[in-house]
Amino acid sequence: MKGIAAIKSFSRSSALKRASLRKLSVSSPIASPMEELDFIETEAALRVVPGGAVGKKAVANMPLKKGMLINEFAAPVFNGPTMHTVQLTEDIHIPPTRGAEFISHACENTNTRIIIDSDDLVGRFVVTEDVEEGEDLFFN
Repeated sequence: MKGIAAIKSFSRSSALKRASLRKLSVSSPIASPMEELDFIETEAALRVVPGGAVGKKAVANMPLKKGMLINEFAAPVFNGPTMHTVQLTEDIHIPPTRGAEFISHACENTNTRIIIDSDDLVGRFVVTEDVEEGEDLFFN
């Protein structure tokens, strides 16, 4: 497929330099161990619009398919929680970036999930069901 490159390793800095859609090898509850997930740049996958509990929310900027990785975040690291951080370990919290910090939390009817890699201190948002353009993004 045009614009897709199979890659075996992934670094945040290299992700920002590549084209929008590519493959990422990752172990996740959504994919089989080390299955390649489609990764699309966060800026292409979502946009922040007015609304939600904090005055802003993230919505799909395009149709998103189940299993698509839409955000990876790794820094900065905080010792305690803030409104926008995700807990990786007991005392390590990191904030999603590039608009993903406005993906809303919900206890049910979610369409994304955060996969935590506590060894590398990385969090990743993965789409858990197909999402239409303009649809609100939720995680639990």
